[in-house]
Amino acid sequence: MSFQRAIKYAFERRRPRACLSSRIGAKEITWQRYHCPKLLPIQKFNQQREFHPYARNHLGRPSSSPPSYRERANKECQCLQRRQCVVRQSFLIILLFFLLHAISWGQLNGSENPGPEQTRAKPPVPDLRGLVGDPAKHVLAPGDVVEINIIALPTLPTTYPIRIDGAFYLAPVGDVPAAGKTLAQLEGYLKQRLAQEMRRPQFRLGIKEVAPNRMTVLGEVLQPGSYQLRPGSTVLDLIASAGGLTERADASEGQLIRSTGEVTIPLSPGGTSDSAAQLKDGDVLYIHPGTKVNVTGEVFTPGLLSVPRREGTPMAALIRAGGPKPNASLSRVILFRPALTSTVTLDLSSTGPELPQLAQQLEDGDVLVVPPRQAVVVHKGPKAVPLRGGENVLDVVIAAGVGENLDDVTIVRSQNAQHLATVRPEDFNDPVKSETLQRDLEPEKVDLTRYFETRNPALLVPISDGDIILVPESGPSFLQSLATFLSPLQMLLGFGYWFR
Repeated sequence: MSFQRAIKYAFERRRPRACLSSRIGAKEITWQRYHCPKLLPIQKFNQQREFHPYARNHLGRPSSSPPSYRERANKECQCLQRRQCVVRQSFLIILLFFLLHAISWGQLNGSENPGPEQTRAKPPVPDLRGLVGDPAKHVLAPGDVVEINIIALPTLPTTYPIRIDGAFYLAPVGDVPAAGKTLAQLEGYLKQRLAQEMRRPQFRLGIKEVAPNRMTVLGEVLQPGSYQLRPGSTVLDLIASAGGLTERADASEGQLIRSTGEVTIPLSPGGTSDSAAQLKDGDVLYIHPGTKVNVTGEVFTPGLLSVPRREGTPMAALIRAGGPKPNASLSRVILFRPALTSTVTLDLSSTGPELPQLAQQLEDGDVLVVPPRQAVVVHKGPKAVPLRGGENVLDVVIAAGVGENLDDVTIVRSQNAQHLATVRPEDFNDPVKSETLQRDLEPEKVDLTRYFETRNPALLVPISDGDIILVPESGPSFLQSLATFLSPLQMLLGFGYWFR
C-alpha cells in the first residue's frame, strides 16, 4: 500500500465520508466501490434505514447528516393526510349538525300544539273517521277499545277495552265509566279524576277499535242469518255479506225492521239517504220475493223470472229476460193473465201509446209472449213470412209461394187484426157478428194482376209487422177463408195461447 492510500484510508477511518449518509450520488458510489470496497455494505445500510435524530453511524457517533428527500416527502405526506382527516371530520360534524336541526324542525312543525311541557312525541292514534263516521260524535259502547297516553306516566298501558258493564280500569283513578259517553265527555271526566291524583295532568284520548254491530238479514238472500259488521255499514254491505240476492228477490226495495219501527228502503246504490241506509246494532233486513212472471218468445233468456213488486212493468220483465232480439216485434207483445178472459196486446215500442192501466204492473202468473216480426199469408192454410223491413205485398206473396188468384188479394192491418183474438168459429154463422167483424177488420183489396199489366209501383202497397194477406181460393169468400183457418191463424198471431 502506498503512502497516499494509507493516509486516505486513515482519514476515512476518523471522519465518515459523505457516502456514509443517505445523500450520496451515483458518482460517489462508483468512486467508493473502486477506492473503498469495504465501506460499501455500510453505505447500503445507511441508505436503507430511516433517518432518526438519535441514529448513529457505523462509528457509534450521532449522525449529523440532514434528512433525506424520501424522509421529508414522507413527513409532508403524513401532514397532508392529517389535514385531510381533519377536514373530513369537520365536514361530518357540520353535516350531522344540519341533519339534527332538520329533524328537530320537522318535529316542531308536525306537532299540532307544541308546548314547553311536552317532553316527548305523542304516539299516533288511528284515524277512524271512515269507520264510525265522526269520532267526536261516536257514543262509546261495551266492546270498544279506547287509547289513553298519560305523558307523566309513560309506563302505563295505553289501550283499555270497555267491559260489558260499560267501564274500564285505569291505574291512577280506578274504574272509569265510559259507555254512553262521547270522547269529549270522557275527556272531561278523566281530567277531573286525574287532577285529584297529579298536578296539571296531560294525556291524549282516542278510539283504537270499535265494537262490531250485529245485524240480521232474512228473505230472498243466498245465506240468511246474523252477521257482525263494523259501524257505519250500509244495507248493501249486509246483503253482500249474505251472498247477494236470489233470482226470486225483489231487487228494488227491502224492509228494515228497527226498535223504532219499520222502514222501506230502496236497494239501489244512492237511492236513499245515509240515515236510512246505515245500519244499527240489532237491525233486521227482510228482502221480499218479487213478482213471478214468465217471458217467452224473441228474448235472449226466456223463462220464469222475478220483477219488482212496485215497478214490475212489462219492459222491466223484458230487460230481466236479457232484452228483445233484433227480430222481435215489440209492437205486438201479448200479455196473458189468468184473471182475464182475453189476451191483451201491448205496444212496447218507443213510439207506442201509453200502456193500459191493467198492464202497467205485472202480477204473479202473468205470461209475456214476444212474437217475431212477421206477416201471415192465408192461402190453403196460414203461413208466417218473416219481415226484415221494406217489404211490399208482392214480396210477401212470392215468399209464401202463392201464384194464383192474385186479382183478389185482401190485406188486414195489424191494428185491426187484434179483433180476431176474441172471435170464435161459430161467430161467422151469425149475420150480425159477421157484418160487425167485416167492418172492424177494414180489409183492403189489392189486384196484383194490374201491376203486371201496367207496372204501376203504387199498386204494391207496403206490408208491416202483423199484417194478414189473404189470397182466397176460387170458391170461398173472405170471411169463409178466415173461418176455415181461424185456429191456426190465431196460433200464428199469438192468440192461440189464450187461456180459456
